[in-house]
Amino acid sequence: MIRWYAAHSLVFLGDGEVESLELLQTRLLAEPHREVAAVLIRQIARFQDSSHEKIDTVLSAVLDVEHWRTVLQTRTHEGHDDRIELLCDLVLYLALRWRTPTATALADSWFRSPSDTDAAGQAADQLRPWLELGDYRAQERARAFDLLKLGAAALEQSRNADPTARNVHRCADALVSEIYFASGAHTNGDEPARDPDPGFAREVFAALALLTGFKSPSTVHHAVRTLSHLAPVDPARALRLVQDYVRSGDAYTYDPMASDVVIGLIERYLAEFRDHLTSNADLLTAIHSLLEAFVRVGWPEGVALTYRLGDAFR
Repeated sequence: MIRWYAAHSLVFLGDGEVESLELLQTRLLAEPHREVAAVLIRQIARFQDSSHEKIDTVLSAVLDVEHWRTVLQTRTHEGHDDRIELLCDLVLYLALRWRTPTATALADSWFRSPSDTDAAGQAADQLRPWLELGDYRAQERARAFDLLKLGAAALEQSRNADPTARNVHRCADALVSEIYFASGAHTNGDEPARDPDPGFAREVFAALALLTGFKSPSTVHHAVRTLSHLAPVDPARALRLVQDYVRSGDAYTYDPMASDVVIGLIERYLAEFRDHLTSNADLLTAIHSLLEAFVRVGWPEGVALTYRLGDAFR
């Protein structure tokens, strides 16, 4: 408890930022207690803008300590760890905002193996605020999507190597969920959905294209909801991706929510994007493929829409 209180006061003991950071670094390198270490990281993060280069050297020193390497390079399944959450937040800030070398290399290493360690999983869970950035910070948003796509490609490679690996599928589901909630597709109550941002949408299309092999109903549902929301930006690309996610016989097609969402999407295309369908045979084929997936399961909405579709294009 004494060390916990002392950790809060260290930031005030140094003569200026440099000395304060040196005091915090010394304590952090030696601190074994989770909660005290979390306080020290939070104090260091106070200088993440004014002394980002110095903090990157602190991070480099942390990675040279065996105890910290163990913390950051293992998967324990022991529940939430404030040290890891705060350190991941700091690393992402330094990497995406300032491109400092140690933080950038560490973030890249996490997303090259996003399902292997607690730190990598935590970093994936903390990416959403960076994905949500507007065009005024488009470079930082693009860096965040680069990390996400790096992780998505790694997960697809891992899935091919071991299709039953639970951690891989769980991490893919988390990434798609982050995209969904960042997209503005999700609303609370009567809150209107946020209009799709073209720059964001282009990044999302590229990222989701890397994860179409993951067929968990939760993963597919979030992907389809996201693509439906972003469809006005590029109706053709969005529909092709939905077709890649939803195939006949998939577990997702047996879910009543899936039928509502996909049939609703098809009806929207018939109403809003009819010109795209009539001018592109591939898109009409995609519509038929999606309908077939739900007709085969026996959903009445799909059967009814099939008859309507035939009438619509006579």
